[in-house]
Amino acid sequence: MAYALLALFLFNTTDLVSCNTRRIPLTEEDTLLEYTPDKLAVGGQTLILPPTGGANFIDKKLARGLCRRGHKVFILNYNQPNSVVKRLSIHDELSRKVFKSVDNFLQKYPNDTAIYGSSLGGIYASAIFSYGMNRPKVYPRFSRVKAFIGTASGGPLHEVLTYSTTSDVKKQRKLRFKTGEYESLSDYQHQLRGAIHIDPLEYASPSENVLLFISTQDSGVPARSQIKLAKAYQAKTERIQWFGHAYAIATTGLTKAGKISNFIRKTGFPLED
Repeated sequence: MAYALLALFLFNTTDLVSCNTRRIPLTEEDTLLEYTPDKLAVGGQTLILPPTGGANFIDKKLARGLCRRGHKVFILNYNQPNSVVKRLSIHDELSRKVFKSVDNFLQKYPNDTAIYGSSLGGIYASAIFSYGMNRPKVYPRFSRVKAFIGTASGGPLHEVLTYSTTSDVKKQRKLRFKTGEYESLSDYQHQLRGAIHIDPLEYASPSENVLLFISTQDSGVPARSQIKLAKAYQAKTERIQWFGHAYAIATTGLTKAGKISNFIRKTGFPLED
């Protein structure tokens, strides 16, 4: 697997333009990594939401790949508290916190935006995009989010949290089941469904401006949940067939900047005169 990723990485590292990077404070808790090309080729901006709140090598590689193709790119480093807790309300609390961070970003940079996220970052990004599309009165600035690209992102969230095999979600389930409040997985899912009010599927509707990379062997965000999200958007999709969750995220970040760049261009981000 490592050799395959390395070959794909080397094949996709042609630098088209130079790229400048700097770190910018957004709020007391959140910071931005800004990637600015020497020559803009695409209007608007792209915002990347990392899966767990902090920038990582894969997201930085994708940001640089987009930047070198003429995109202005930001990675949002949002402070994410521990989610391995008993209370089910934590999930809406975390979503609202991310919503607030993105709202702050769009207040500071009120430009048309393409949003990208993988795993949990993609789940948040999907909810933000669908709110902007179908609930603009709740978060008016989200209407600036004109395109959504996700990797290994799915819904409904209660299904993902019930069946995900990622380590933190498994710890979370184990901690909650120790309370004796849940008779079975189906009971747990039922109670999650009642407690979660911000969901990537809730306001999703058909859109030509959605591209999803589906990890067909995934159990971190179960593949069936990813397919449900794609169907809700009637999204353009690409299937990544091998090895599961982490491989799909790495493959997209390391090798799909060109495809994502072309998709963003086609969705309509013209340069301003």
